[in-house]
Amino acid sequence: MKLRSGTRAGEWLEGVFVAIALCWAARAFDLALYGRAPRNTAPHPDLAWGLLVFVLGMSSVFALRDRSRFTPHWRQLSLPLFVVLVALASVAWSQSALDTARGSLAFLATTGLGLWFAHRTDSTRQLEWVASVLAILGGLSWLLVAAWPAVGLEVEYRGTNWAGVFADRNTLGSRMALGCMLCGLLAAAGRRPAAFGIGAAVCGIGLAGSGARTAQVSVAVGLLCLGSAMLLRSGRRPWIWGLGFVALVGVGVALGGSARFVEFLGRDLTFSDRTEVWSALLQPAREHVWLGHGFNAFWPDAAAAQWFDLGRTPLHAHNGWLDLQLELGLAGVLVFLVGLGIFARRWFGALRTRNGILSLWPGVFLAMFLVQNAMGSALVRQNRIEWVLLVAAMVQAQRRRNPSEEGPYPRA
Repeated sequence: MKLRSGTRAGEWLEGVFVAIALCWAARAFDLALYGRAPRNTAPHPDLAWGLLVFVLGMSSVFALRDRSRFTPHWRQLSLPLFVVLVALASVAWSQSALDTARGSLAFLATTGLGLWFAHRTDSTRQLEWVASVLAILGGLSWLLVAAWPAVGLEVEYRGTNWAGVFADRNTLGSRMALGCMLCGLLAAAGRRPAAFGIGAAVCGIGLAGSGARTAQVSVAVGLLCLGSAMLLRSGRRPWIWGLGFVALVGVGVALGGSARFVEFLGRDLTFSDRTEVWSALLQPAREHVWLGHGFNAFWPDAAAAQWFDLGRTPLHAHNGWLDLQLELGLAGVLVFLVGLGIFARRWFGALRTRNGILSLWPGVFLAMFLVQNAMGSALVRQNRIEWVLLVAAMVQAQRRRNPSEEGPYPRA
């Protein structure tokens, strides 16, 4: 089978690879790999390693095949690859070198997927791919909840909240939040509006069924950011809209500390024991303040349990920034903040010069991404579709500084 770009065999193989890789990055295989049990170890390690090797290997094969497209833009790859290098280097000081090596390889595969995605297709095609996969996963979650409630619902943990084809309801909620927003934007942009309109509805119902409040709030913040960006682009007294946005954020923060509002969201003032987890993690964060415990090394290590008196050990810190501090220390946090700052500056700089509602997606995604990491943990993580989208957006934001570097792009 020839893998040359443009051949039927090459395009078919790329399509299969993209579909499987996006499902892998969306963690759609976690239910089969881990079940509803804690996910520090996999009951099927051969299958987990097989998926990792497949994504990493195929990303490498396609990157080598399309190396002529990568070579002129090597500087665009520097920031995402620098984060990967920091994760790989943390093997040297990790308290669990094997877990760090395994997590770093998966992180490399996830980053490679984002880099290849950014150079192989244009941004619109990327969004169509991701939206289609998420809408299909939402539809499959519907079917699983209806046909096999014992598997599709989190009966043991959360009563009747949906988990669908994912391992938990929060993963379903975060994926459906992205899918709902993406499908809605594509439909509004006139890209197969009927199909993506249905996709937005499917993802919206999946989001509601999951009961994942953080994901639902992220959609509201994403819509607020979308409206603000559209008004800012229009040039109609942008400082008024800026002040309005700041005021709304202030109201949101005030409501977040209100007991009545928190109760309305189905939470308490500890945010389902999250504040207790954060308090317990301050001490281990101080122990390795600059370099952290090593990428993917803190939670798989049995020693993590010593810091908790909750009757259970969480799977993560329920805060992306705290997890990043625990694993890569202040060095990792600063590197990531620099990257986000550069990305946000370039997006704002291009806001007035680019047309179309899809050009607003990077800012909308960044707002949703930050909100979800306030209560979840997907900031710098392997097997995360958010990292794939962020890497692709970072690369393309850099490339669009020079209009001559746009396209043409083949259809994947």
